[in-house]
Amino acid sequence: MNFNINTAEVAVNETVFSKSIEQSVDCDITLPDYCGDIGRILKCFVRPNITNSSLNSQRIVIDGTVIVSLMYVSDGKIQCYEYSSPFSANIDFNCEYAGAILNVSTSPQYVNCRAVNSRRFEVHGAFVINACLNACHKESVVDDADGAGVELLKDTIMACSAIGTQTEDCAINQVVDIGKEKPQIKSILRNTATAVLTETKQISNKVLVKGELRISTLYLSDNDTIEHEQNTLPISQIVNLQGLTQESITDIKLNLISLEISAKASATGEMTLLDINAITAVNVCAYVCMEVPIVTDAYSTAYKSECSKKNVNIDRLVTTTDKSFTHSFSLEIGASVTRVIDMWCDNVTSKAVLKDGKLLYTGKLSVYALTESESGDVQLKQSDTEFEFDSECTSNIKNIKCSPRVNVLSSDYTMGETTLEIRAVMSVRAVVFETESMSLIENIELDESSPKQKKNMMFIYYPDENENLWSIARQYNTTVKSISEQNELEDDTVPGGQPILIWCK
Repeated sequence: MNFNINTAEVAVNETVFSKSIEQSVDCDITLPDYCGDIGRILKCFVRPNITNSSLNSQRIVIDGTVIVSLMYVSDGKIQCYEYSSPFSANIDFNCEYAGAILNVSTSPQYVNCRAVNSRRFEVHGAFVINACLNACHKESVVDDADGAGVELLKDTIMACSAIGTQTEDCAINQVVDIGKEKPQIKSILRNTATAVLTETKQISNKVLVKGELRISTLYLSDNDTIEHEQNTLPISQIVNLQGLTQESITDIKLNLISLEISAKASATGEMTLLDINAITAVNVCAYVCMEVPIVTDAYSTAYKSECSKKNVNIDRLVTTTDKSFTHSFSLEIGASVTRVIDMWCDNVTSKAVLKDGKLLYTGKLSVYALTESESGDVQLKQSDTEFEFDSECTSNIKNIKCSPRVNVLSSDYTMGETTLEIRAVMSVRAVVFETESMSLIENIELDESSPKQKKNMMFIYYPDENENLWSIARQYNTTVKSISEQNELEDDTVPGGQPILIWCK
């Protein structure tokens, strides 16, 4: 018996390990001499930053820094103090991880803060560290066979596999002059920044990533007025990743690791300079998508046969998203507020979901408003709001794999009697995959001791509407080609209501 089988390799992406742990934040902080006494705490912010993550044997080692920012009122004036504290965390696992890609992220949990006295405050809180290992391995499946009367039902699938991931830190060190038209800086009250991806260029084994670091700074001037300063600094980083090509699918994220801004005197001695030091992590995940020939069914017209199958999870690219949208919402501030000192958005979380056959990007963000009443009382109003963006992708998808990145590009407001009507312009970037479980043939076995008997008979068969020729040919132990030629059929399905002839030789 002359029988040959050819196989092909199909890439399978899987999460081999995933775990979330709670990391506590406990600080007892004394204000330095240059800070005013604590009269009343407005808000304490905790911002965790991952500076390094690595695999060490069967352990994930994570290092980072927690920035604690205290905004408070001192003698009727707003002040802010930042405190930095390092942290380390270990997550043990027990699985094979050769070639696995490690992804680590953080999400806020809670924070409580109280003043012990006018110079000291305590912070108790926590955030969540999320760690997962994603691996890509190859599964061998039958893609062709010939001889021994074997008939094959062939198909082609589009399978995507991970090339790898690489992260490079982009340091930004720049001194910015606020200009002589603005009052001098006495102290910095708040600074936030968003890293926005603007352009990418892929070549062999590397990608050039460009973006913008959009910084918002609130400061107290030398004449005790509160001023705003907006700055945009360029981000440019080359990331080397072996195996990357111009055709590769890339999922690129910019993550702000650290931001330090301090006031600095100019050459004339005026406090009009902002010394900005920031580090942005540029993370590139690359994928290759290719057509893979497969065999979904097989039988032999000459021998008893059996197909060995296995379930394989295949990832295919559904879409990529790079769009902006507007999210409008209200923030209750009360009737006594006469002035809004500052308003900003922070703590954006997002995910991709399927709803009524549509792909949606949903999430939450926190909005803060620093307000003042007619009596001069300063308050910080806060609320969380949910957003939803329809990607307009309505293909028949079931199981998606996606980690979207949503940023607030800008925000403004109009002040009502008791509310702020806020309009946030947001952007979403995402690469969306669908994971489909497929039963693929890994081997075809023929029993030479059980040859099939030749019938040499003619049958008249009445097919159902659009019945598949493959199932008919398999049932009568003949071939699709034979039925098509005998009945002059051009399609793989037959219309119902009209008999066909099947000659089994």
